[in-house]
Amino acid sequence: MDDARAQRTASLANSYKKYEFPLNKEEQKYEARITFNAREVQSFDVNFLFDIAGLARTDDVSVDDTSADGTTVDINQANAKANAAAVEAANKGAPDSQPMINATGQKFKGGSKGKVSLYLPQAVQINDAASYSNVDLGIMGAGGAAAMAEGAGLLPALLDQGINAAASIIDAIKGQSGNSKDLARLAVNRASKFLPGEGNRGAVASATRVSVNPNTRALFKSVPLREFTFTFKMIPTSKEETEQIKGIIKFFRENLYPEVIDMGGIPAGFKFPHVFEISLKYAKNKDLATKILPSYIRSFAATYNASGMGFLEGGDFSEVDITMSFIESGTLHKKLVQSEGY
Repeated sequence: MDDARAQRTASLANSYKKYEFPLNKEEQKYEARITFNAREVQSFDVNFLFDIAGLARTDDVSVDDTSADGTTVDINQANAKANAAAVEAANKGAPDSQPMINATGQKFKGGSKGKVSLYLPQAVQINDAASYSNVDLGIMGAGGAAAMAEGAGLLPALLDQGINAAASIIDAIKGQSGNSKDLARLAVNRASKFLPGEGNRGAVASATRVSVNPNTRALFKSVPLREFTFTFKMIPTSKEETEQIKGIIKFFRENLYPEVIDMGGIPAGFKFPHVFEISLKYAKNKDLATKILPSYIRSFAATYNASGMGFLEGGDFSEVDITMSFIESGTLHKKLVQSEGY
């Protein structure tokens, strides 16, 4: 009986909605779909704090419910068992979600928190990028880099450059008569950096008519989080599709916002919103384009009746456009691209 109660409670707790647009009929079936599957990321387990403090855990508090046959169901106890089993199952990972868990280091709590299946829109754009910073090595830095490239150690290269910096240009003047005057002007220009005032230094540069090569180099810095934007035009052809559109809009808006952490009636904090597993498929099993890491929804916009002012029977909008932007919860690296399809 306990197992039956737990199953019933778990079913009630996980009865999340599934939405679809358009509601495909066989005569007008469009095989390319994009699916947004909301998942809750498992947070750090703080139950040990309750144990240390000698307090009852929040999920141990009993709340009764009456089932259809008149028996009493301990909802929180059943939820605790069901959630523990769901966490274990989710962290083992379904075949299509395990790579996502590995890629971001996230573990999902329970099953799906809702799913939306939409037609694949036109012109899906996926951008990859890397971030670089510009560094001016200067003459000394460029010399040090060259020395290191030839196999010299870092410290000797720096010491050599520091000791010989003052004489390097003078030696170059002696050794190369063809452009010795230009090198001399360059030496004067370099020495002007010790003059007070930007105007004085600028006067020297103007007079010598030469400038020091900053030897700018691009250095790899980081990988930015990828972002995605999707736009859908939804024109319902039935009352059922109208209701699906309403549910889809509410679903995305609910998952955009965080849940409030209440402390004595004061909104003291926020729980992170759910992430979305986003998949692009043809005929349910063929992957389209590259995979997308679990992503947060950053913005959502709904535009009603963009093309006209007409309404459907019952007062529903005849057309709804939605635009959503997502940001991945982690960054990519070469192995994910090479072997896991991202």
